[in-house]
Amino acid sequence: MGLPEPTRPEPTNCECCKRNRNPARSFSLDHDHPTGKFRGWLCYSCNSAIGKLGDNLAGLMRAVEYLRRFECVAKARRPFAFRAQRYAPVGK
Repeated sequence: MGLPEPTRPEPTNCECCKRNRNPARSFSLDHDHPTGKFRGWLCYSCNSAIGKLGDNLAGLMRAVEYLRRFECVAKARRPFAFRAQRYAPVGK
């Protein structure tokens, strides 16, 4: 099975991360592998990441839950870092 026909033209920004297109590289045509249907235009990084996470919501949600566990730790540390910056000597 070849690549599907896109249903919209290639945009100037990645449809996932919204970053501008790298002038040296075109976007990847993202498609659903089982059905072959066109999904959108993605930069290389987003297309690779989605593929490496299994090309499905279950894989993506596992990654989200993983990051959420560590964000709780980071949020707990932020107030201390903020206080340390706030009370830093002026002019140094």
